Amino acid sequence: MQQLTTKCNANLDLNLIVERLQADGVLNCDRIPPSLVKQALIHWFDSIVESMNEEPEWWIRNHCTKQFKNHLPEPLDHEPDFQDESELKEFATL
Repeated sequence: MQQLTTKCNANLDLNLIVERLQADGVLNCDRIPPSLVKQALIHWFDSIVESMNEEPEWWIRNHCTKQFKNHLPEPLDHEPDFQDESELKEFATL
């Protein structure tokens, strides 16, 4: 099966991020050359993307769930409705 590859354009300003990390002294970034901080950022972002590819369900459940849900379209009329699991439980008759 052919895999569809799509890239997300994040529009990150790495230079600005490095400046802010160094200005605030985050993790001693103020004592490290900007080029090395930038290199570390790139590796960090790559590891996040790799983790998202491996466990997207974990990322959606644990990070910004509300924002993700806000971007989902309404289900189409011809698609089956998704019900809450509690609605699907059958009750015992006594």
